[in-house]
Amino acid sequence: MKNLRKDITTNMTRSIIPESASVKIIFLLLFVFTAAGCQDHHWVDYDEMGPVAIQTKTEPSKQAEAIVSGKVELDPAEQVDDFKGFTLYVIVSSTGKNPILAAIKAVDVKFPYAFSITSKDVMLGALDPKAKFRVQARFDSDGNPDTKNKNDLSGAHNGALSLGAENASIVLARKKG
Repeated sequence: MKNLRKDITTNMTRSIIPESASVKIIFLLLFVFTAAGCQDHHWVDYDEMGPVAIQTKTEPSKQAEAIVSGKVELDPAEQVDDFKGFTLYVIVSSTGKNPILAAIKAVDVKFPYAFSITSKDVMLGALDPKAKFRVQARFDSDGNPDTKNKNDLSGAHNGALSLGAENASIVLARKKG
């Protein structure tokens, strides 16, 4: 009777889990339990680490190429107001329908404000040296370039400019009407 019981138990086990699968399960369990413990000896405490290399941004050796420079002034009628908290944006854009090419942002501005936009201020790609562009400025009351407010001042240089233009002149005033 003992042998019969042993044969039945053995046959039931073999029918539920094939022998090759049970070996694979055993190896899988051994791997899972030993792999987690194996990681402990690879850990290095922060205080015991040697110096770590820090990535730094390298600056180009030559100066940035000037795109345009000039000054922004207030319309005489606007000089009586307090502009605390305003932000100045000077924007270079194509004379066509292309997006903004370059821009600078300045806070705590005193007028007249001298500006210089260089190749470091370019937003996408490189500028076409033969292209004409326009320069405009906005003195924004809330500091958000996406919003327009009746207190914002704006202005633009009259006419198209070429790359490297100097002495661009912009007069800021509130929009009328």
